[in-house]
Amino acid sequence: GNVTGRIVGGNLTSFIGSLGTDFEIDTKGKILFLEETHEPINTVYRYMNHLKMAGKFQDCIGIIMGECTGCQVAYGKSYEDLINEFVVPLGKPLMTNLTTGHGTYKTAIPIGAMV
Repeated sequence: GNVTGRIVGGNLTSFIGSLGTDFEIDTKGKILFLEETHEPINTVYRYMNHLKMAGKFQDCIGIIMGECTGCQVAYGKSYEDLINEFVVPLGKPLMTNLTTGHGTYKTAIPIGAMV
């Protein structure tokens, strides 16, 4: 699907750290961008579940999932499995495996910009 909105987000670990603080990122009506590096999938699973419980996926209008570079499969789950479990069922516009953040190729993501 297509969507127009302001991009918010960034590294998943850093995003989780902002929850419950004065710096918590508001996803309401925005496009949520997430990427991660060198975390075991069970940790990424926990973070994604935390975002779900905090309403961050529900509030956003679209989602960009960047790469999960160096993330190790754990408990038989891959990064793609987590996207299919947490994000796809929302039925929101979704872009996956965007080469950003910590990967070999780094596409610039204009955080805060309207796209």
